[in-house]
Amino acid sequence: MTTTHLNGTSVKVNVTFDGTPTDIDGDVIAVTIRRGRSRQLDQMTAGSCNITVRNDARTFDPLNTASATGSTSRPRMPMYVEVAGTRVFTGYVNDISIDWDRTDIGTVTYSCIDGFSVLANQAMTAHTATQQLSGARVTAVLDRSEVDWSATARAIDPGQSTLQADSVPASTNVLNYLHRVAQSEQGRMFIAADGDLAFHDRLSVINPTPSIQLFDTEAGAGGSNPTYQTFRQDYGTDLLYNRIETQIIGGTLQTASDATAQAEYLIRTLSLTELLLLNDAAAADLGDYLLNRYKNPDLRVREISTTIQANVAKWTQLLGVELGDVLQVTKTFATGTPTSVVESCVVEQIGHSITPERHTITFGFGSVDEFSYLTLDDPLLGQLDNNALAF
Repeated sequence: MTTTHLNGTSVKVNVTFDGTPTDIDGDVIAVTIRRGRSRQLDQMTAGSCNITVRNDARTFDPLNTASATGSTSRPRMPMYVEVAGTRVFTGYVNDISIDWDRTDIGTVTYSCIDGFSVLANQAMTAHTATQQLSGARVTAVLDRSEVDWSATARAIDPGQSTLQADSVPASTNVLNYLHRVAQSEQGRMFIAADGDLAFHDRLSVINPTPSIQLFDTEAGAGGSNPTYQTFRQDYGTDLLYNRIETQIIGGTLQTASDATAQAEYLIRTLSLTELLLLNDAAAADLGDYLLNRYKNPDLRVREISTTIQANVAKWTQLLGVELGDVLQVTKTFATGTPTSVVESCVVEQIGHSITPERHTITFGFGSVDEFSYLTLDDPLLGQLDNNALAF
């Protein structure tokens, strides 16, 4: 069953009760979803989804033995949410809250979490890793018998950094270790909306081409591009670091700094230690890369939100936006100079607020690397003297 909401979009909420996938969207009051991270230099956190359903008839009450769904409710039930046929969240029920008021109006809230919750509660046995690229290391961890992550539920880039053959102690937390791999690569690792574990290396957003353009006016958007309702920019010290410390396991501390930026903004240090990189030279290169990206403050689009207005491609294309995608945002102004700003923004956080009356999507952004990197056979980016070499 799929429920059509007042704005014309179709919503499907499915929970597996006692091994039986069951559509419950006809009883859903509200769905809220949040995935990603709030700050670009942080690790991705586990995605969450809260589903509130009507429970006046005790259909979803775990104490109601007369209900097939209620009596078989339990934590860790698989679930997913789709909008207009596009998966927007896949995970597991983590907690079940049953609420009643004095007039016997009842609700049940399923607090759900994505596959990071599985990895966060797993530990590896002692072993020595193989020297390999970061993507191969992620694959090797997922393939271990004590992890046993499905081979069909992953989308992993090869990686750009070679990692050392480090000694992994017994009881090493799987998710924490994978976060160290992502940090060493300076890539993104997250659970995608379809439930796959995704690993993007750092070159995934170099010289990006925006997948969707968003405008603040219908005239600018035309017939095929969506508009947004709210727009927020940030200009501050959130991503300002002019002194970078990097150190591999068993290596020497490497320091990169910029005296001009320190004189302008005072010294702000980012320290990354226990990196899995192969040698000190790789750690130094990483420090230089991060210094070039973050030594000066960046005035950037931090967040926009938009309301899905119809079950048509102009709006539903936004449902397929994934973490790490690049969107182009245009903001116009009635006064001042310039009269418009166009920015490419990398998606770091995605939120959905869904009720029968409204579906609002919020995108949180990080900054796109503004360097133009050398790209072979490209007429503009293939010029040796005009484009930087990527790390």
